[in-house]
Amino acid sequence: GSRLLSRHDRHRRRRARSRRGPLPAPPNRQCGHGQPARDPGAAHPGVAMAAVIGVKHPKWDERPLLLIVPKPEKTLEKQEIIDFLAQRVAKWWVPDEVIFVQSLPVGGTGKVQKSDLRLKYGSIFTE
Repeated sequence: GSRLLSRHDRHRRRRARSRRGPLPAPPNRQCGHGQPARDPGAAHPGVAMAAVIGVKHPKWDERPLLLIVPKPEKTLEKQEIIDFLAQRVAKWWVPDEVIFVQSLPVGGTGKVQKSDLRLKYGSIFTE
């Protein structure tokens, strides 16, 4: 028989679930290791970890800032990363600045703590 059950909830929305529990999230909605979809900079072969944050910009309201932890034994250049991203994302998504760091702050769930990064790097374009 089918593993899938379907019924309406109290708001008359259709809900699907497995006989063994909730269905797994689709690949584009998974948390944690789906990082290259959220942060395209992490898809570069020389990048161990990456995070993109929006920071205040004097001309534009906000611009992306990319922070990268390079893989060991890898030497990366800012322009190499920007060229890599320019082939994969819209022009206005390409960051104005790339900063290479030793590590990124990670919380108990394994996610990068972007609020900490915004506090530290939030005024980089306005200094």
